[in-house]
Amino acid sequence: MKIGNMRKEKQIKLIKITFLWALVIGCMMMIFRFSSQIATDSNTLSTEVTEKFLERVVPSYHQMDSTKQSLLIKKTNHYIRKAAHFSIYLLLGIFLYGLFAFYQVYLKKRIAYSLLVGLVYAISDEVHQIFISGRGPQFGDVCIDFSGLLIGVTLCALVRYLKGKLKKHISLTKLEGGI
Repeated sequence: MKIGNMRKEKQIKLIKITFLWALVIGCMMMIFRFSSQIATDSNTLSTEVTEKFLERVVPSYHQMDSTKQSLLIKKTNHYIRKAAHFSIYLLLGIFLYGLFAFYQVYLKKRIAYSLLVGLVYAISDEVHQIFISGRGPQFGDVCIDFSGLLIGVTLCALVRYLKGKLKKHISLTKLEGGI
């Protein structure tokens, strides 16, 4: 291999690892930012998101009077907040898995490390909320966060498994004179 090619490969690796670290840290910063909001600001934001969601998925939303809309927002807001917890930790799980995959950590350890780092971050995030006005730690949120991590990491492992099966199938097909 030529020296120029080796440099290019190193540059590509550096770009990839920087990108993966940026995804993980960026996701963690976003979680921290949301958790740093005082309770009233957090609720205002989630109420706005809930309202936008309902406008798009409930066909009769705009025909409801404001009392019914408010009641529907109030009933739905809790679920939207929990879905946000789940979703952002699902992304964190995917990003952590990708990061450990880049470092060529064996699959079982990759899964364990991704879940462990994500769980420690979820717990620290809830502890952080002790210091935020009107907020506090909730064990249920850690469970939801971990569920998101678990699904994200599982999806990555499943894609890796299926990719391996497909690669093996293609190799066998080529050997048998197919393709």
